[in-house]
Amino acid sequence: MKRKDSFLVFFLSLAVLCAALGVWQVKRYHYKNELNATFLTSKKQPILYQGQALESFKIYQFTGYLAKQGLIKFVERPYHGEMVHFIYTVLQTEFGQNFVLELGYIAKDQQINITALEKLRGAKLSLKILGRKTGKSNFFTPENNPENNQWYYVEPQKFAEFFAVPLVSDFYLQLAKSDNILLPEKFKSRELREINNPHLKYIFFWFTITLMIVFLSLNYYRKNFETRTTT
Repeated sequence: MKRKDSFLVFFLSLAVLCAALGVWQVKRYHYKNELNATFLTSKKQPILYQGQALESFKIYQFTGYLAKQGLIKFVERPYHGEMVHFIYTVLQTEFGQNFVLELGYIAKDQQINITALEKLRGAKLSLKILGRKTGKSNFFTPENNPENNQWYYVEPQKFAEFFAVPLVSDFYLQLAKSDNILLPEKFKSRELREINNPHLKYIFFWFTITLMIVFLSLNYYRKNFETRTTT
């Protein structure tokens, strides 16, 4: 294969790759739209939890108890313009399952009011809770280090070892709004809102790049073909 032909094959292969990335962004766009539609529907009418398998990004009405296995405090991270610690414990449902529960967050320089939290343990609670998938949010999230009490994401196996209870592994729960729970005043609940869906601009970007590469490749081929026919 001549060198000029190799260049053409390379750029057309690059165009195929960019087109594939554009198709993937289309799928991500529709997936997030479906999640947002599900979220808005369940926000208006939370789903009564009766031991069924959870679905991602739906709000459920849970009844259960805060287990007496302590708390996990995440390493501080930025959230809405301030450095905060997210706080997690275990919720035992009336059906016997144990879920990781995100109680909320506190500012970096604040301490957890353990006494106020302990008053809630053992009391039957009715909570509106968002189901979220466990695991890392992105590739760059550091690994958890329980030995040094450094936590970055919900990892069911290590959480189960820390709390010394079996945990539902696929989902954790995010406190949305409670009917009869009063968290310490320094706690704040994470705002529940639709997932950001910026994929339209990524779709435009990748397909634009694809068209540019195809146009330049065809123009290159046309000029190269004309050169060959005249020699």
